[in-house]
Amino acid sequence: MTQPPTSGIPSHDVATVVIEGNAEKVYGTALKAIEATPNLRITRQAPGQRVIDFSDGNRAAGLKVSQVNEKVVHLLIANAVLNPVLAWLGNRKMEFVPLLRATALSSIPR
Repeated sequence: MTQPPTSGIPSHDVATVVIEGNAEKVYGTALKAIEATPNLRITRQAPGQRVIDFSDGNRAAGLKVSQVNEKVVHLLIANAVLNPVLAWLGNRKMEFVPLLRATALSSIPR
């Protein structure tokens, strides 16, 4: 789900993904992908809850990984623009859902 920015109101994106796997491995893979992306900074981690908050300075995002049952994992990914002007000017280095889909989700051990 996406809300585009409108006069003075920041935009947000929310995605949910359900895959087969192990939540600990998915969380670890996502964490490594975020850490390996130079323009991202982790702002908070709660490994016991499998939560990661991260930012590039213009956008902030959160990732929550949950084990639904012994085979199914649910990921909730949400982000918001912190500085709509810079984001609008083309600072689109951080597209959270494509980043996670392209790096973390494609390499998740099953």
